[in-house]
Amino acid sequence: MAAGVIAVALLATACGGAAEVVNEQLLESIEGVENVEINEDDGSFEVTIEEDGESITIGGGEIPEGLTVPVPPGGDVVGAASSDSDISVSLMFPGDQYDDLVAQYQSWADGSGQEVAKSESTYESDGTEIRNVSWSTDDGSVFVTVSDCISIETGEFDSACVTIYEQS
Repeated sequence: MAAGVIAVALLATACGGAAEVVNEQLLESIEGVENVEINEDDGSFEVTIEEDGESITIGGGEIPEGLTVPVPPGGDVVGAASSDSDISVSLMFPGDQYDDLVAQYQSWADGSGQEVAKSESTYESDGTEIRNVSWSTDDGSVFVTVSDCISIETGEFDSACVTIYEQS
């Protein structure tokens, strides 16, 4: 139920203005959901929902406090979530930074002092090669992935996405 209401509100948010206030009130009417903020800026939007002490931001936001995995400069936060025990963030970088991002996270994995498993894959979609590299700690507390992805701005596979998940 809540997921459906949130989806409808996100679609309606594109209307902006008064719709933002109505959607905030609609989402806050869901049991346990509070402090909903919808911000529209330059045709993009950001939705932040706090529920029972946990927070999720869709469409932007900031890198959550407490994240210990390094985040290289130059990326745009496209989503973030945090709770008492979990932190996750997704960032989008220019596609030409893919190899540098992979090298930076490999360096992080090598120097982390933990056992870190690495997985790589490549596949083709409509003539476009899509790469993905993931690292995960042996205890499952940290997962990092770097992948080719579709740019929000162009709709093309010309970006590199980084997703970081940490569990405390």
